[in-house]
Amino acid sequence: MVARRFVMGLVLAGAIAAGRAEAQPLPQDPGAVFSVGIEAFEAGNFRRALEAFERVFALRGNPDLLFNIYRCHRAMGDPERAVNALRRYLVARPDVPERATLEGELATLDAEARALAARPPPAAPRVPARPAASASRGPGAGPWIVLGAGAVVAGVGVGLMVAAGGSQGDASSAPSELARQERLDGASAQHTAGIALLATGSAAALAGVLWRVLAPRGPTVDVAVGSDRVALTLGARWP
Repeated sequence: MVARRFVMGLVLAGAIAAGRAEAQPLPQDPGAVFSVGIEAFEAGNFRRALEAFERVFALRGNPDLLFNIYRCHRAMGDPERAVNALRRYLVARPDVPERATLEGELATLDAEARALAARPPPAAPRVPARPAASASRGPGAGPWIVLGAGAVVAGVGVGLMVAAGGSQGDASSAPSELARQERLDGASAQHTAGIALLATGSAAALAGVLWRVLAPRGPTVDVAVGSDRVALTLGARWP
């Protein structure tokens, strides 16, 4: 019965609007706009029908248009706005014959609107987290420091060995045999120290090279220097 009344209301209002459209056929004419609303509603274009009915209501203030607006909101699945429009219509038309039926629809839509408002908002789509790029733990400047230090130590060793050779040459010009022997002993000690430093520096330089070339993810290098030997231990962590 409500639907039949709505159609009859549309037909009656459409006849009035048609007369007005003939008297003043302008796009802004409320009757022409109302006709657009009727055609849009019958075609299922409820959004355009709603725009037309709301415009005519704003221009004319006819409360019967609130019923049309209510039907548009309901057809569009918006119970909250449908309840608002229907409630305003019942207030403006308290003696409407279908009031009991419309109040039942109002209660149903109001419950739908409350349930919709209480529904939690949809969760944002989860974007899969990118795996963190593994930090590169390369050797950095370590190999170059070891290589440079080894070269310096080896250079000092070579210098001592050269100095020892000069001291041995000067021993022949010593004023006495005791002085010559002392110079030879000193030269021998310098030569031994030079050999030890040269070996140590060479080992360190070699460790730096191996560190940089063979173990790019970080080696462990241990160099042990003793009185009679040089021990080199090289460990590597491979990718």
